[in-house]
Amino acid sequence: LVRDLEPLGPMYPAVLLIFIAFVMMMMLNIVTGVFLRVATEATDRQKVHIVQEEMAKNSEYINRIRDAFAQIDIDGSGGIGVDEFELALEDPKVASLLTRLKIDTSDCQGLV
Repeated sequence: LVRDLEPLGPMYPAVLLIFIAFVMMMMLNIVTGVFLRVATEATDRQKVHIVQEEMAKNSEYINRIRDAFAQIDIDGSGGIGVDEFELALEDPKVASLLTRLKIDTSDCQGLV
């Protein structure tokens, strides 16, 4: 194609080559834009999924703590006194449960 334009003058083949280079750059720009959009959408979906997982973990953790403290509430008053808490800590099951929930039971007075 360049040889066909040579008889018209040296400027025409140069313009054709510049045009081809420009079109190639635009095509690469479009492909890159599509790739980046897809990657960004995938990242956004992953962020939403991570947030949902964290919320589910927090909800499960809260439910486990409620169950643990419901077991400790001996008199059913809806609250836990120092005596109830100290008595519950003597039970190895309760102490183990609180440890699994990452609640430090070493200072009972500090927790109440």
